Amino acid sequence: MPARIADIAGHAGISRRVFLQCCAAVALAAPGCATLGLATRSAYTFLNDPPLEAYRPVLDALMAAVLPCEHKDFPLSASDAAARVLTLFQLETDSRFAAVQKMLLYFNDTDLFTYGLPLVADELIAADAREHGVESKALLARQEASDRRLYAAFVAQDPAPIKTFTGLSVERRREYFTLWSRSDFLVRRQFYSSARALAMIAAYSMDDVWPAIGYGGPLLARTQP
Repeated sequence: MPARIADIAGHAGISRRVFLQCCAAVALAAPGCATLGLATRSAYTFLNDPPLEAYRPVLDALMAAVLPCEHKDFPLSASDAAARVLTLFQLETDSRFAAVQKMLLYFNDTDLFTYGLPLVADELIAADAREHGVESKALLARQEASDRRLYAAFVAQDPAPIKTFTGLSVERRREYFTLWSRSDFLVRRQFYSSARALAMIAAYSMDDVWPAIGYGGPLLARTQP
């Protein structure tokens, strides 16, 4: 049960989670929200437990970037693949996948690629920083500098860069997704590998896709439970 915030009369009020979501929504709806800093926007993506309608478009776009859905011989749409992911892995109902939802929103804001602060805690754990005596500020500075260079080269190819993954063309989505595989942040590279694996598992576990990849199906017939 989430902690509840008492109202001014001392009665039980809205939950802390709903309160934080409302504050964030008000902040983003205020005039000038488009100019909110990277720190504010990245904090917002990790502060809330996003609803399905917030991250589903990102998941659809990610499936389109990983899978050859635009080819006429590929029998699966990006939306079909995303629906399969949601069915197989229960992103919306299994609390273990809350971080995946938040990372999808963080991933969607492409210019946040230049800002790694929200990833630091997980990065230090993934890199065994404490065991190796790594100084976190120096590590962050080095990684952000490297990723800024990667992102600068990415946006230099477009005179009017679009700052959301969902707004990019399929080709540009694939280029941006590849940036994550080249990031200095281990956490970003892990997201790339995990997202790619999710797409592959979702698509190629569906019988309708097998003819398109020349797979004849399992050698042993499936047994009835």
